[in-house]
Amino acid sequence: MKYSSSLCKADNAILIAIDFQPKVLQHTIEWEDVKSLAIKMLKLADLFQVPTIVCEQYPQGLGHTDSDMLAVFEAMTSDKAVFPKLSFGSCGENNFLALLSEKASMIKKNRKDLPEDAPVDLIIMGIESHICVLQTSLELLQVKGYRLVLADDCITGRSIRRHHLAMSRLQQEGATISNFESIAFEWTRRKDHANFKKMSQLIRE
Repeated sequence: MKYSSSLCKADNAILIAIDFQPKVLQHTIEWEDVKSLAIKMLKLADLFQVPTIVCEQYPQGLGHTDSDMLAVFEAMTSDKAVFPKLSFGSCGENNFLALLSEKASMIKKNRKDLPEDAPVDLIIMGIESHICVLQTSLELLQVKGYRLVLADDCITGRSIRRHHLAMSRLQQEGATISNFESIAFEWTRRKDHANFKKMSQLIRE
């Protein structure tokens, strides 16, 4: 398959889910739709065996990840990790970048048809757009070796205006704005891909 630096590739991706905790999630815009798509994204990552990191902001006070999402996450057979944090931006915790580097090294050993220096895609979803998603993303944009891809329809906050401002700022800083379905089809690329039927069924759920 011909390499394109613009298209997402499943064997070159890490999924990062940021702070899907009910005490905050249920106060955000269109949270039920966002949660539904985020669950599909987790299932998609499992289908394509994409490593996944679930971040949790101050879980002692805000609780853990939404129970429906957590059930899907725990059932995943792909490489996965839960990362508790106190810093709004995940990179503010000393061991986050080390965890990310560990996953990226594994990907670079196994990916195919990519230049040696091709950046690893970091697929970002989570809440809130203008706080933890924004700070984590801005931090990651400063780290060499990664390309940031924001799954916009899997990201939300308490204000649609603040959401759009955060996405616009991140795009100006160099992030790629995408969505669940675009990522799904880019990971599949072809009608005769072994995962096409399951991917299509997942989209229709």
